[in-house]
Amino acid sequence: MGGHCDALAIALSTVTGRQIVSLHVVHNRPERDRTDPDFLHVVVGLPDGDCLDAKGVRPLADVMSEFNAMAQSLKTAEDESVSFCLREYDDASTFVAATGCNPEGAVQALAELMAQPHIRSYLEGLGLEEKDVLAAESDLPESDDEDDMGWAFRVG
Repeated sequence: MGGHCDALAIALSTVTGRQIVSLHVVHNRPERDRTDPDFLHVVVGLPDGDCLDAKGVRPLADVMSEFNAMAQSLKTAEDESVSFCLREYDDASTFVAATGCNPEGAVQALAELMAQPHIRSYLEGLGLEEKDVLAAESDLPESDDEDDMGWAFRVG
């Protein structure tokens, strides 16, 4: 997805009703821990504990492992370690309100991913077709910030 993990998660959550899970870096320091307010990656949480992102259905632990090296590069002091914090959002509207993400482009992001067999297969397994995805545009949450140019810090 090249940095549009939030758009994909918003669209997938909107059409599937699944929760959104964001991955944040925690800077662990002797004096105090600090959690980055911006997310490193966003996925859609699945009932079995796995998650769905542009790479398909996979364990959340695999996602965290993938982003570990990147998180280590975000250290701001020699004496700190880095870990992860997960934040869960019941739906796309809650996620958009809490993060300030702009959901514009979410349906386009998902429509592009429908061409990928693992995403199409998962959605078809839920009984969703491409027309259902495209029809979801009217259901997307709106951003409260009209000046919002888009996204929080996105890597995934």
